[in-house]
Amino acid sequence: MIINVKKAMLGIVTAGLVVSSVVAQDEVEKKNWELSVNAGANFSSGNTKNYLANAGAAYKQTIGMSEIKTGFNMNYGEIEKTNSEGTNEMVKDTDKYNIYGEYQYNISERYFVNAIADWMHDYKADIKYRYKIGPNVGVNLIKDGAVELQTSVGAVYLYETYETEDGNDDYIALRLAEDFLWTISEGTKLIQGVEYMPDTSEFGKYLVNFNVSLEAPVAKGISMVVTFKDQYNSQPVDDKKKNDTSLIFGLQYSL
Repeated sequence: MIINVKKAMLGIVTAGLVVSSVVAQDEVEKKNWELSVNAGANFSSGNTKNYLANAGAAYKQTIGMSEIKTGFNMNYGEIEKTNSEGTNEMVKDTDKYNIYGEYQYNISERYFVNAIADWMHDYKADIKYRYKIGPNVGVNLIKDGAVELQTSVGAVYLYETYETEDGNDDYIALRLAEDFLWTISEGTKLIQGVEYMPDTSEFGKYLVNFNVSLEAPVAKGISMVVTFKDQYNSQPVDDKKKNDTSLIFGLQYSL
């Protein structure tokens, strides 16, 4: 049954990407795009030596009634630890990255359908890789220029493998999502999003991803960005914590 549903989801997502390609060819003169890249780093030395680097990029293009979004995020860090021989060495502490894509078709100013795809790796959570893919339907609750609020509901196929454990896990999950954007002033934005994905066969097993970012301009095309992320897994890999939070500071350049 899961295999059949997976094939149906892949078919829907593939059809959406084909439609986006056709629309792009017909509407190329009307396209409107945005591209931003960001990077940041933290270092410390003394009693404890460690560093953490982060980078990412995001691209958005609006073509007629269609919107295409894609991007990636990366976090990598090392910390100094004493090995079995009694000497200090730098070892990997953080290694997390994800690549995502979304195609959205706006049926009207209020209603839309979309297809999402996401691939991620998280060393600390023991996730070798996890991907999700699936369709959604949504509604724009507020869209007045300065404030945008939308919700969506759909289903996704999730598949994951592990760094230290054998086997894998896959299931169909319900997806409930909310996205909020507040353009406080020119160049200053508050961006927030959350998604809740329970296993349709076991609702006590679920994932929650929450993030909120504040962007503030510091120079032409350059902004300071502060991002808080909270990822919750109700049934993590053995000996791993359910909650994983991060606070990230960086600079962003927008074209």
